[in-house]
Amino acid sequence: MITRGEFFMIKEMYERGMSISEDEWGYDKYTGVCHIIPNAGVVVLALLYGKGDFSRTIEIATMCGWDTDCNAGNVGTITGVFNGIDGIPDHYRKPINDTIVTSSVSGYLNILDIPTFCKELVIMGYELSGEKAPNTLTESVRYGEVYFDFRLPGSTHGFKTSNNFKTLLKHSNDVGFHHKGSLEVLFDRMVDGDQSKIFYKPFYRREDFNDEKYKPTFSPKAYSGQIVSVKIYLDKWQGEEVYITPYVRNTFNKEDLKLQPIVLKNHQWNDVEFVIPELGGAMIDEVGYIVESPSPLTNRAFGKLFIDEFHIHGNAQYTIDFNKQAIEFKSITPFAHHRGEWLLEDGYMSCTAYEDATSYTGNYYTRNFELESDISPIEGESHGLIFRSLGTERYYFIGFDGDGQVSLIKNDFGYKKIKTVSYQWKKGINYHFKIIVLGDQINFEINGDKVLSHKGLDFAYGMVGFGLLNKGKSEFHSFQLTEKN
Repeated sequence: MITRGEFFMIKEMYERGMSISEDEWGYDKYTGVCHIIPNAGVVVLALLYGKGDFSRTIEIATMCGWDTDCNAGNVGTITGVFNGIDGIPDHYRKPINDTIVTSSVSGYLNILDIPTFCKELVIMGYELSGEKAPNTLTESVRYGEVYFDFRLPGSTHGFKTSNNFKTLLKHSNDVGFHHKGSLEVLFDRMVDGDQSKIFYKPFYRREDFNDEKYKPTFSPKAYSGQIVSVKIYLDKWQGEEVYITPYVRNTFNKEDLKLQPIVLKNHQWNDVEFVIPELGGAMIDEVGYIVESPSPLTNRAFGKLFIDEFHIHGNAQYTIDFNKQAIEFKSITPFAHHRGEWLLEDGYMSCTAYEDATSYTGNYYTRNFELESDISPIEGESHGLIFRSLGTERYYFIGFDGDGQVSLIKNDFGYKKIKTVSYQWKKGINYHFKIIVLGDQINFEINGDKVLSHKGLDFAYGMVGFGLLNKGKSEFHSFQLTEKN
């Protein structure tokens, strides 16, 4: 707690500093869309007068006005690294709940949990320095999978509860399956009829946000056909048996698809595993467990669950039903679009391209797979599939490429035709495309006939989607993806 004298001294220094910023670095001196120089002035001012204190530095940057989100974020990053986790008050960290969403063309990478992302950054640091990362670190990062081990201090990996009255979530430093660290779930006086979900969100919708300035787009982190496994320790203090029901939520109709209930064994680790069922072309926006107990009022269930090694893995097998998608953040779920006008029509997705236009979805680390889609070329000469995309300037395209031909094209900051074959196609007709990608080889079929084969792909993984490489219009009537080993 600062004294009255210290308060007025800080106030005077702040006003003097802000006056200098306005006189020398103001928006009127440095105009433009993004006021980088004025922002830098505020950052310097806040760091100087904040004296390393996380909260005070952020508050000063915010009180300066101007570009408050950027400036507060920048000084918070600097002072956060400077002070470490212990120097960040809970009222800043707890509401974030280890979750960040970003804006990029990869909807899969846009869903971040902070502990996993921190580990990935540290591994990159080791690689850049030419050093070998510790095995305990590399083993805890599973690219293309969801894997939460709750090792890092305070980590929750974004887990939520639907009933804060009956279940309270926090990190545990004391209990873990192979190490110290887990998600602690206190269940409080549960009786027959009480329910509480403990879940992770692998997909987001517009309704989850109150701001769309940066227009994030999302592709799920969990798909039909994948395996969900977890270790759960039950420490029951009183009450009848405690059981959990694995479930996933259909984001189209908001219904929970429940699997078989499992009675937990007390005072031991329980292995819980299930396969995500097919949702008929809809996406999944919750994966978790419903906690219940048949306990009577005279013997309420009271105790703790400890969750560790939550893991979503295995080959996905799913369809996208365009009747069950929506236009959100100017993109059609679960795609992210780059150029073009993408619309939901009567059960299909269309694109009108005024130059090139591409659309991306799926796991960013997809390697081996079969992808099938019904595509109708309406206008123009380029209509096809995108695969192993690492971004808007690095991907493969395969499909119609000019009158009477099909091409495999590589975009690596510029287009290069890898292979072209003859194929007489017509506009206004629906064609069934199928690509089979295994290792460095691709086979391409149209209406069940093998059209093109190539060995020598050098992009090892990436997103999938649709594309037109020049002006035109396409209709996309179906999407079915099956991952392969």
